[in-house]
Amino acid sequence: MIHYSPMSRYTAQKIVDKVGHGAYFYSHFSVDGEDNLFFPKIDNLIKKLTDKYYLDLTPRQRSYRLNTKKEPIADLIVQKRVNSTIFDFWLLITTPNTHKFNAQVSQISLKPRLSGQRVAEAETIVWNREKEQREVSLIQDYFRDQEKFKFVLQKPYLKLNFGSGKYVELVRLSHSTKNSKKYASNRKKSDKNYTWTWRYDEPTVHLIEKKYKEIINDLISNPNKSVGIGKWQQLNADLRHYTVFKGNRHQVGRLFTQAIGYHYKKGQSNLRKAEYYQPLTLSYLPRQENYAENFFQFVVLRHLFETVGKEFGKENVNPDTYNDLINKYLI
Repeated sequence: MIHYSPMSRYTAQKIVDKVGHGAYFYSHFSVDGEDNLFFPKIDNLIKKLTDKYYLDLTPRQRSYRLNTKKEPIADLIVQKRVNSTIFDFWLLITTPNTHKFNAQVSQISLKPRLSGQRVAEAETIVWNREKEQREVSLIQDYFRDQEKFKFVLQKPYLKLNFGSGKYVELVRLSHSTKNSKKYASNRKKSDKNYTWTWRYDEPTVHLIEKKYKEIINDLISNPNKSVGIGKWQQLNADLRHYTVFKGNRHQVGRLFTQAIGYHYKKGQSNLRKAEYYQPLTLSYLPRQENYAENFFQFVVLRHLFETVGKEFGKENVNPDTYNDLINKYLI
C-alpha cells in the first residue's frame, strides 16, 4: 500500500499507524527527483517498488497473504520535501511473526517514572539477534531484494527530521496517569499498557531547553521586552506546529515547568504572572486521510501548495481540473 504524505508530521502519524499494527522492519532513503515539473524519475521508481513489493494489493489480498499464506507485506510512505526536488521514501514491512508478536504482547515492562513525569518508557525488548536476522532474511528472500532493513525495537530508534535541528524518535510509552479534560483517555480503550508515539531526541530537548533559558535571560535583563517576547512567540509557534504527539507534548510540558523554575531563580518572580508572559497551547495532530490517490495527483497538490501557499484538497485536484490548475498556477 502506498501513502503520499504532505509533510513530516503526517509521515510520522502514518509510521505510527503502521508500526502499531506490526510493521517492525523499515528502510528509509531519499532520492532527488531532479528539476522536472512532474518528476518522471520518481514516478518510475514508485512503479518499480510497486512491482517488487506488491504495493498495489487490496486490503483483502494483504490480509490473506499475511494471515493465511504467512507471507510478509509492505507499505510505502512517500513525502516530498517542501520547495525541494528531494523525495523521502519510508518502506515498512510486516512479517507474520512481527504481526503475531504485536497482537499478543499487550503488557510490557515499563521503566520507573522519573519525578514529575506522567508517562513511563517501555523497557527495551531484546529480540535474539539471530531471530531478528531470520526475519530480515525472510523479507529479503521473499521480495528478492538485499535491502538492509532496520528493526524498530532496537536502538538507535527510528528518527524523523522535523527541521531546524529538531528530530523525533519512535518509542513506546505508557498511558498518562492524568486524565485530560479535552481528550479521551486511552487506558480504558486499549488492551495494551503502552502506545507507540514520537518524542524529541535528547539533543532536541537540550536545544529547546537552551532556547527557553536564552529567552528568559533576555526578558529579565533587557529593558526592551519586545526582543524576548518576539523570540518567545517564535518558539511557541514552532512548538505548536511540531509538538503534536503524546511523547513530545509531555516533554515540552516538563521543559516549560523547568523554565518557570529558572525564571523564578533568576528573577525572583512568577513567570505566569509577568506582563510579558506568552501562554502555549498544544493540541494533537488531526487525522490525515489519504492525501492523494496517485503520484501525479500528489505532485500537482504539492506544487500548488508551494506556489499558492494553500492546500487545494484532492477532491478539487483531479483529472477534470488538472489542465486548468496547471495552466493557471504552474506554467
